[in-house]
Amino acid sequence: MSIQAQWNNEKFGITASSLKNLESFEISCGIVTEEQESSNKVKKTVVKGYAAEELKISYNAGFVVGTDPRQEFEDFKKIAGMQDNFYLGNVNVGRTQFELDEVQLSDTQMDTNGRVFSGKISLSFTGDSNVSSKGSKSKGKSSKKGGLSITQAEIDAMKARNKK
Repeated sequence: MSIQAQWNNEKFGITASSLKNLESFEISCGIVTEEQESSNKVKKTVVKGYAAEELKISYNAGFVVGTDPRQEFEDFKKIAGMQDNFYLGNVNVGRTQFELDEVQLSDTQMDTNGRVFSGKISLSFTGDSNVSSKGSKSKGKSSKKGGLSITQAEIDAMKARNKK
């Protein structure tokens, strides 16, 4: 088996009996900032930390490639809300574990009896941010690599990028 990606024991790749190959992979991460005014009325932007990472993947499912699109959709619905590390190849992606937030079945082809022959499965995940609502670092959900942390060097680098 050739494993392209893995999350929560769900494997994406090629086996002798099925093709569950990722069609798209998107990941995004931002920072959380706050405008502050000093006593001499000078405004400055303070970086509070990283915003929650977002991950989106999609793949084509169908009987032709060895998967049942409707069953794939139902199986992912059952594990929505679960969290785990996401691996691309054998590399852990992201700073935290990802929670499955949304499952979508689209671009379907059906017969006259409503049987889904093929479709596109899209999955949306969210990782923890390291900023609480009060702006302090949250403990968050720890990953196998030791949890959430942000160093002063990372904050300084984000500030430098914001100034450009």
